[in-house]
Amino acid sequence: MFRLLFIGLLFAACATRAGEFPDSWTWDDASQAQAPRVLEGKPMPPLKLSGWLNGKVTPDDMKGKVVMLDFYTTWCPTCITDIPHNNALFEKYKSKGLVMIGICTSDQGLEDMPELVHAKKLKYPTALDLRLASLKAWKVSMFPTYALIDRKGTVRVISLKPEHLEEAIEKLLAEGT
Repeated sequence: MFRLLFIGLLFAACATRAGEFPDSWTWDDASQAQAPRVLEGKPMPPLKLSGWLNGKVTPDDMKGKVVMLDFYTTWCPTCITDIPHNNALFEKYKSKGLVMIGICTSDQGLEDMPELVHAKKLKYPTALDLRLASLKAWKVSMFPTYALIDRKGTVRVISLKPEHLEEAIEKLLAEGT
């Protein structure tokens, strides 16, 4: 009896991680969005970034915080039009424990990142993924790709649609430390 209860509790704990957000909140219907979803419920892969603007974020800065990653390119229209929304989320939640990192990644247009950041008044820390190591580690193939990491460093959701970022951020912030 105890063994069945333990297995049931273990299953319930795992089920609250991977797939805990509604499928309608993510790009699950896009075949390119499927690959990064294998990271959900696992520790955050490392970020190998350089050329920081608006401040540098270190692993220590992320400890105990909810982290939002914004994988974007300088040539992606949606990435650019999402900047005001992302800025608003950053301003609203940074004092509540949110760390936001913009990751400019692609094999084209990286040299345009500083100009884009200044022209569009991007407020959150952003950096270059020069060797595309972060893009590969996170299995990103479409832009923008948003990922949320909880306070324990676990990837909770990736390929999140922009219109559901705030709800997902609030959920993770409400979990506390």
